[in-house]
Amino acid sequence: MDKLLKAAYEGVVRLSFTHYRTGEPMVLDVSLLASPIFIKQRSDSSVIAFYDVVHTRWETIDVNTITDWEVIE
Repeated sequence: MDKLLKAAYEGVVRLSFTHYRTGEPMVLDVSLLASPIFIKQRSDSSVIAFYDVVHTRWETIDVNTITDWEVIE
């Protein structure tokens, strides 16, 4: 989780996860750098708030539902 948070603080990350209720696969482009408000996230949290750069809103993601992530340009 530390590497994911570091990447999100440095730029945009494509985050793959499953919806916590439906199990539907989802993908968001998120960042912790591009947000209008800085919120410090903790790597030991069970839920992390990421800023969705496409829809310009905050999304909370259960860390247990994250299946993959990659840094995007």
